[in-house]
Amino acid sequence: EAIKASADGFEKQVQALEEAIKASADGFEKQVQALEEAIKASAESSEKKIQALEERLTRMDLEAVAAAKAVQERFTLMDREAAAAAWATQERCSRMDREAVAAAEAVQERFTRVDHEAKAAAEAAKEIFTRMALEAVAAAEAVQERFTRVDHEAKAAAEAA
Repeated sequence: EAIKASADGFEKQVQALEEAIKASADGFEKQVQALEEAIKASAESSEKKIQALEERLTRMDLEAVAAAKAVQERFTLMDREAAAAAWATQERCSRMDREAVAAAEAVQERFTRVDHEAKAAAEAAKEIFTRMALEAVAAAEAVQERFTRVDHEAKAAAEAA
């Protein structure tokens, strides 16, 4: 009876360990899901920022085009001095357009880098979860083997007794 009680107690310990391992794995899965949601929210936020910047750049481009047309009309009506001023304005608009394109490219590169980093972080989290799950399975198997050995020893001791 003592051996049976000891085996029953050991079985309860094994069950408690299995439940703890399962709860740990469930908790880690929730952490991975939360991380993936945070990454998704960050990517969506970046996408909204890029879209707002693209809209602003489009508006600036339209304004630059409108300004260039106004300058061209003034050029037609003015003398050489007015023409020189219009030319300077056109140059400034071109520079602003180049700067706006460069800024948009920089934002796109940053978004791409953030996206790659987010994917790498998610992959690392999955690898950690997989490793933890494999370690939990190995621990459960070791506990099961120990329980089986103790059970055999208990049976042998009972038969010897």
